[in-house]
This record gives sequence, structure tokens and C-alpha cells, in this order.
Amino acid sequence: MDNKGLNNESPQQKLIVESNSAKFTQKIGGVIARAADRIINNEQDKLKGAVKVFLSGELGAGKTSLVQGVMAELAPEVRVTSPTYTFINEFSLATYTVYHVDLYRLESEAELEYLGLYDLLTEECLILVEWPELILSEALDYLKIEFSKTGAEKRSLSFSARGEKSQQLLKEIEKDEFIRD
Repeated sequence: MDNKGLNNESPQQKLIVESNSAKFTQKIGGVIARAADRIINNEQDKLKGAVKVFLSGELGAGKTSLVQGVMAELAPEVRVTSPTYTFINEFSLATYTVYHVDLYRLESEAELEYLGLYDLLTEECLILVEWPELILSEALDYLKIEFSKTGAEKRSLSFSARGEKSQQLLKEIEKDEFIRD
């Protein structure tokens, strides 16, 4: 990837990456996985709680492909499908848990409470949330990725960080050779 896909106006706050295929989006997921893994496993990290990645965009924009890339990096033996009907898929790793959450069918914040989603936000884990609009007001620190279709297979992924832990995550993502190339 060339640097034309990056928006360097404010590197700590915003990053734009262009993807030309689902496979490329999965590789971006691998970058996120490596960055999140470094943060979660950092013993000196004083910022407790989940590493939260919120995925927004229309149906078919690549959100689940990105999660597949995250899990291919962290647990290659795991098969990832969208939790549209189960709401939450849980993947236990050696040192932490990854949660893949799909809130597409939820209609109220009361349903979030029923699912126990608020409890997950304080756990030491990686949580990837598709359709996060209901939970945005409750999350103080998260990396948001907006997916926009720019062609049949092409996507623009716009990363923005809110909060100190997520800014740290974004910096780790930007350091990755895959993103810099």
C-alpha cells in the first residue's frame, strides 16, 4: 500500500486506509490484532479495561472481514462468522478473551444491559463491535473504524481514536510496516 491511502493531517487522531479486496481488509485486521495484543499484554499499561474497536458502515462493507483478519492473526484455527443472531461470539486466548459483537438487530440500550455488554467494557479483553451506535454514549475510550464502499470491492476505512488507550492503539497501528508501505 502506498502512503496515498493515509491521512497524515493528525496522525494521533485519524488514519485513512484504502482496501481493494476482502483479503486486504483481513490483512488490516491482522495489523489491528498485533497492535491490540501488544497493548493488552503490556504489563506496565496503567489504562485498564477493554481495548474497544467499533466498526461502522453499511451492510457488506467489510466489517466481518476485518474481524476475520483479527482472529486469523490471533487464533488461526478459529472460524469467524457474524454473530448477527447470537449477538456475541467469544474467543478465549491464552492471556485474554476476544469478543465479536454484532448489535445490528438490537433496538434499545436496555437490550445491551441484558446481554451483559456493559460488563465486557471493563474487562481486560479485545472487543470488536459491529453496529456500535447504541453503545457509543457509554464508551469513553474506543477506536472507531468507518467503512465506506468506494467500488465493487474497494473500501475506505477511516480510523479515529477517542480516549487515551485508543490513541495508543492507533499509534501502534500506524507503526505497522503493512500500513506504512
